[in-house]
Amino acid sequence: KLDTVIASPWIKFSKTLNDGDWYRRISIEEYSSGEGGYIVAGEDLIFTDKYGELIWNVENLKIGDLILDNENIVVAAQSSVKKFSINGEMLWETGYASDISDGEYSMKTICKIPDGYVIAGTKPGVVYERIMLQFFDESGYSPNISGIQVSDIRASPDHIISTSDGGLLIAGWAPSGAGDGYLVKTDIDGNIEWSDDETLNGGYDDYNLLEYNNIYYVTAGDYQGIYKFDQEGNLLNQITIDYPEIRISLSENSIKGEIFIGVVKGGSERYPIFLGLDNELNIIWEKDHTEFPYGVFTSLSSNADFDIIHTNDLGYAFASSLWMNCCYNDIWFFKTDPYGNSVQRSSFGD
Repeated sequence: KLDTVIASPWIKFSKTLNDGDWYRRISIEEYSSGEGGYIVAGEDLIFTDKYGELIWNVENLKIGDLILDNENIVVAAQSSVKKFSINGEMLWETGYASDISDGEYSMKTICKIPDGYVIAGTKPGVVYERIMLQFFDESGYSPNISGIQVSDIRASPDHIISTSDGGLLIAGWAPSGAGDGYLVKTDIDGNIEWSDDETLNGGYDDYNLLEYNNIYYVTAGDYQGIYKFDQEGNLLNQITIDYPEIRISLSENSIKGEIFIGVVKGGSERYPIFLGLDNELNIIWEKDHTEFPYGVFTSLSSNADFDIIHTNDLGYAFASSLWMNCCYNDIWFFKTDPYGNSVQRSSFGD
């Protein structure tokens, strides 16, 4: 059963699991039609109204990634790709190709392409791990019986995006490379255009991608900064941020002038800090969120995943898995105004 905490800006979608699911990717999307709302994905798929009140949820999907496609929600879950209506009805599900693992620790990531969707997953077997792509049309049909391999070294994916030139960009962990990350650019059919297994050094997971003005931005695990690549795979710059584990999202049309909004983990308790970043990734403002939910001991632990989006009211929405007393994790969610100040639950959406 899901429950909420009303006495603070934080809303808790509680499962209190202790089954090794710390590696689940947390994703959040804003639903803008009708009265609006939010979609949060991790262990479960959760849909709330604009005030954070739970409307429906689907449990135990073990979601690697989420996309909102008009009035539908598509998730890359552990066992299959699933498409839901905005009312929570499952429209279809399709299993993965034979060369893509549906094992407990095999995360998938998904993105929208013109004719459907593409997921990046992992070929089974520790020694033989490779990043594999599988394509689906909007009805769930997949022509890829065995998947398309896009890494020649041991690697597993963390994030895939479609790019402005009509291709795909995938980042992930690659312990056998010269670095410990892997970045690969393909065309829309999965043919490799370039790859890099030397530059990224961000730990074993949590690589995330963003494209802005034909530049690819990569935030990388425990690395304290951001990589910038051009469309040909050349490293343009590495920007150091004096906090661990940053993630960024676009924040155009913001009131305070930021182009990107970043989240980092600060202090010994690893509380979230919002960073407003300009076009050159300089910090122009920051806001600490030290008002922890009750009972949270380690807060944003090193294993906690999180996501942030810029919302239609020019504020921000943040979701994270927070660890309770170092061992149990729950999903937490809160909303801020355009200045990064947390908004009490009673005024969400106003």
